[in-house]
Amino acid sequence: MPVFEYKVLDKSGRFLKGSLKADNITVAKQTLKKQDFFLQEIKIHTQEKKNKTFLEFKKVKTKELTVFTRLLASLLRSGVPLVEALDSISRQMFNSYFSSVVAHLRDQVNEGKSFHLVLKDFPRIFDVIYISLCESGEASGTLDNILEQIADLMEKRSSIKNKVLTALFYPGILFTIAIAVMIVLCVYVIPNLMDLFESEAELPWMTKVTLGLSQFLINYWIVLIISLVLFYYIFLKWKKTEKGNKIWDAFMLSFPVLGRLIQAADIAMFSKTLSTLLKGGVPVLKSMDIVKNVLSNKLIREAVEKARENVKEGESLVDPLTRCGHFPPVVLQMIRVGEKTGELENLLEQVSQSYDRQIEMEISALTSLLGPLMILFMAGIIVFVLMSALLPMLSSFDALAL
Repeated sequence: MPVFEYKVLDKSGRFLKGSLKADNITVAKQTLKKQDFFLQEIKIHTQEKKNKTFLEFKKVKTKELTVFTRLLASLLRSGVPLVEALDSISRQMFNSYFSSVVAHLRDQVNEGKSFHLVLKDFPRIFDVIYISLCESGEASGTLDNILEQIADLMEKRSSIKNKVLTALFYPGILFTIAIAVMIVLCVYVIPNLMDLFESEAELPWMTKVTLGLSQFLINYWIVLIISLVLFYYIFLKWKKTEKGNKIWDAFMLSFPVLGRLIQAADIAMFSKTLSTLLKGGVPVLKSMDIVKNVLSNKLIREAVEKARENVKEGESLVDPLTRCGHFPPVVLQMIRVGEKTGELENLLEQVSQSYDRQIEMEISALTSLLGPLMILFMAGIIVFVLMSALLPMLSSFDALAL
């Protein structure tokens, strides 16, 4: 419960100041009025302000936000007023931080503020899609249905992200193991065979390469680490630039299998988000302005931005998307039919479901391709290092036999 600081005058005209706890500022004023005080000034406690500022810069897990959204939708559908629903949820939540956020929403709504405006106090929790849909829901009186749609959308976005990460996880683990094995062999195994190698007049080229790498890792490992960190930092800075980001995203789209997966994920996200916004009553121009923010690839994002400008000038949605070249013909045909029949949001939902299945197929193809490649890469590294160690030994045995 928030604490309020106040300055008042009593019946005799004496100046008093103090603090009290209340559900909100309205209740605090009523409490002071009942005590026959003449209110001069009242404000939230300084520490409360600090807490609120702290809350504004924290995030919550998508799963927790989804549970909150579904629970709020269920309570509203059952006829529970918004303030009471928020109060009930704030008391039931296990996450104390998020519970404080919901309590703040309750207090602000109880003072007469619109729910979607209060959500703007926490931009790291409630994004522009969430706020815009809630604004539409409040205006149309269908906030409960809108909240259900928001929860579905969040689950969809989380599902797509997890699928892409899952596809890259297994090959990444194999690559890491391969590099780790190579380092262990070069740092701990090869040095123990140095005396044997040095007795050879002419070493095989494989052995020379391995010895050179072993010496470098042993003597200059700190230089290698600093160089890798520096390279990664420069890469991130370059990738954040307009030109760098565009070049990198173009490269990723052109990458075999992975490029198709990224494209499919963005098209699924575009279709589901735009469908949800349109179903929620958000105007098409505002919807397109919002939907570009959920796309990961800059080239596809720019295509949506250009399409929005063309739609603003009176052109259909499908024509600029066709010109960009990043949307498959089947998707464009569905959008064209949807615009003509007035069923755009429903057909976009179908596109989203179709691309869910395509993402599954692309993940299967990516795993099937990268898995064996990483195994071959790992085996190649091990064989190379072992052969570079065995070849001098075999040469020594041959010399002794002669």
